[in-house]
Amino acid sequence: TITLSDSLSLASTTSAAGRGGLVRFAAGDALDLTSATVTAFTFGPGQGGDVALSAPAITMAGGAVVTGSVEGGRPGDVRLNGGAI
Repeated sequence: TITLSDSLSLASTTSAAGRGGLVRFAAGDALDLTSATVTAFTFGPGQGGDVALSAPAITMAGGAVVTGSVEGGRPGDVRLNGGAI
């Protein structure tokens, strides 16, 4: 089990013309994101980075998934891949 909690922010962003990077987490049995924030955002014309999370079970109680753009760029993708989410 991988636990990312207590107001942790997991983010892939960019503020220029380039693309943000990829953040990837994979857990063998469970991923606990209680009170965590997952963000794929751009503050400029570039594309926001992607966040990919995978585990057989993913828990996200009291947390948030945020994507967005401030300057017209394309926000990144947040992908959750799990048997139970």
